[in-house]
Amino acid sequence: MVIIGAPFWLEFQGMRIALMVIGILLLVAGIYLAYGHGSYSSTQTLAQVGSHVLKVTEQKSFPRWIGYAGMAVGAVLVLAGLLRGKR
Repeated sequence: MVIIGAPFWLEFQGMRIALMVIGILLLVAGIYLAYGHGSYSSTQTLAQVGSHVLKVTEQKSFPRWIGYAGMAVGAVLVLAGLLRGKR
């Protein structure tokens, strides 16, 4: 968000807070996925005879490495937000 005539520190503070909020959201989502709670449905058609369709729906979980990657990126963003405030 750019406010015309706003001091530089106000714009800098907004970017710092945005980094930290996005980082915290990624950390929370990463922890959720790393502990195996995230899943999605996959539907496949096995057979179709005339107007009759046989479908199978499976629940698949996200790979744990996606959660670990989310936690790592989130931690880096939170640290970047914290360190930007030290200047």
